[in-house]
Amino acid sequence: METDKLNNAGTHAASTVRTVLSGVLLPLGIALLTILLALFALGILPMPTIPVSDQTDDYGNRYSGNYVSITGEFVGPAHVVFALGITYDGELLDGRFSGWGKVSGNGQPGNSQNGDQTDDSQSAGQNSSQSDDQSDAADFWQLEGTFVNGRLIGQGKYSDAQGRYEGAFEQSLPQGNGVYYCNAGWRYEGEFLAGAMTGRGTVYVKDGTIYSGIWQGGILISED
Repeated sequence: METDKLNNAGTHAASTVRTVLSGVLLPLGIALLTILLALFALGILPMPTIPVSDQTDDYGNRYSGNYVSITGEFVGPAHVVFALGITYDGELLDGRFSGWGKVSGNGQPGNSQNGDQTDDSQSAGQNSSQSDDQSDAADFWQLEGTFVNGRLIGQGKYSDAQGRYEGAFEQSLPQGNGVYYCNAGWRYEGEFLAGAMTGRGTVYVKDGTIYSGIWQGGILISED
């Protein structure tokens, strides 16, 4: 009888200890996890990442970079080859272009985030031809600069077979002051709007001819 009493007392004591510990440790663990997630979200602590090479997602896009298993996204420097042949080299945040980067491809430039390649963006020196051969220089284009939430904003560069643009961008389009160098032998210095020569500007032709005034959609509508 005494042995049974001791065994029962021991069992009861162990159960009590487990109850107390679970009542203390479980809330404490949840609180610590919540704090860690908040620190990750605020950027105070870096997300734990896994180096990944050539991982293909559900859309057929191939990623090489740092994978965050907690969020299922890529962050930091990455190399991405999209299913339509567009290539991105640069910074990613939450799976989107964010920070310095370079986008290149063939045919019509477009925005290729997370497999969404339906949002086309026109740029200076437009090229409407299409090609699946990325070695075809006649169709090749490149967009370079600082991206914010998937869009090029601020100073950047765009180039294709017809020429190149250097200057201000808004929503991945030349907008503001910039310079467009056409391979045909002229350059435009002035204002752009939604990717077109619009506003005050000057065209300098290689033969010395100068056209200066107000432009609208690439047409000189009021000459100085």
